[in-house]
Amino acid sequence: NMTEMPETEDAIFVKFGEKAYLPSGKIVVNYELPELTIGDRILAKNVSLLVRGPEKVCIIGKNGCGKTTLMRTLAGMIQKYKGSVKINGRTNTWETKEVVCYYPSNPYYDVNATLEQTIKLYSALYHGYNQELAYEMFEQFGFDLSFRMNQLSKGKCALAMFILQLSKSPQLYIFDEPFSGIDIKTRSQMKEALLRHVRPDITYLISTHEITDMESLFDRIVLVK
Repeated sequence: NMTEMPETEDAIFVKFGEKAYLPSGKIVVNYELPELTIGDRILAKNVSLLVRGPEKVCIIGKNGCGKTTLMRTLAGMIQKYKGSVKINGRTNTWETKEVVCYYPSNPYYDVNATLEQTIKLYSALYHGYNQELAYEMFEQFGFDLSFRMNQLSKGKCALAMFILQLSKSPQLYIFDEPFSGIDIKTRSQMKEALLRHVRPDITYLISTHEITDMESLFDRIVLVK
């Protein structure tokens, strides 16, 4: 009898093509916390952040104000908090990691792996990883894929890790201080990679102290204090 409620329901999985876009103006991040804390220390009070797709947002604030804690909470890395954190309308849990790419200020990588091996590892680990885009960007910026990570300069290593993140397929990028301590040339290349290779429907949040010459990356700036 087709009118009766079934005891179980089958899940339907839909895979969207690369040209599928989020509707403009959709709320991607809705973040409201009475207090932003780390341990017993209160970093900021009445923290509220509303981001609509496909906004590009810069997060600034003095050291110790809570930018990294905010980013980690958005990425689902911190689960204990009072308030509401939603990504694409869903309560922020480990489940939202499917649509979020979080890039910490000190990312882990295998220092003995070659760039070629690292690309293949990312391709195996992350669903929808755009391996062709990774190869394109590494070629664009003159990398030798046979080099190991520990053979790269600090700037080249930072750029390589940045390229690896940009080749993922999230709906939201969260970058914590990606330009910190990096030479001007490398920052310029990272800026070029963002402008050229990130799809226009993608939302990203970037915390940084390096705002000079980076204004064109952002639609607005948010101050944490």
